[in-house]
Amino acid sequence: MEVSYNTEIASKLGIGQLLAVETLQDVTGKRLAIYEVNDIIPYHYASISISREDPPKQRMELMDLINKEWKSDASRNSWIEVTASDTNYLWRLVESTINFRRAYTSPLPSSPVYPLSKQAVKLFVSKEDEYSSPIGNLMQPYEDVEIVVDLERMIHYHTGVFAFTGSGKSNLTSLTYKESY
Repeated sequence: MEVSYNTEIASKLGIGQLLAVETLQDVTGKRLAIYEVNDIIPYHYASISISREDPPKQRMELMDLINKEWKSDASRNSWIEVTASDTNYLWRLVESTINFRRAYTSPLPSSPVYPLSKQAVKLFVSKEDEYSSPIGNLMQPYEDVEIVVDLERMIHYHTGVFAFTGSGKSNLTSLTYKESY
């Protein structure tokens, strides 16, 4: 995905963030594909042409120009490239009711992209009912979103816990086991 650069957009984007991208519409409402941001790279046309073989003074002039344009928001020469993975889920909005379902559909080229609100993220990652228990919170940018799951159902099906070293996988697994029995 490519986005015109401005400081407001740049400050709102984060790795791990969930985005909704418009797809085909049907008569019952919009269908948005859900993507997770993997990487955010700012670009400037002038930086593409900079080479180590360029004279140092010329490189510094270009770098100064690029730096000024990053701060001005007036540049038509810069953009943000966002790499995101398809979650293979669709957000379906029918009469203000949000519903997620597993499906794949291609986004329309040049279609709008929307960041998911914290409330939408909670609906996407949690299942709340009388059998549910909270097991923790998500990491940035959704650190105040609580994860709620049906522990009994989780224990009886295949479950994987994936995260970086030191992020609490063993603690989560232990807590889940203790809470379910």
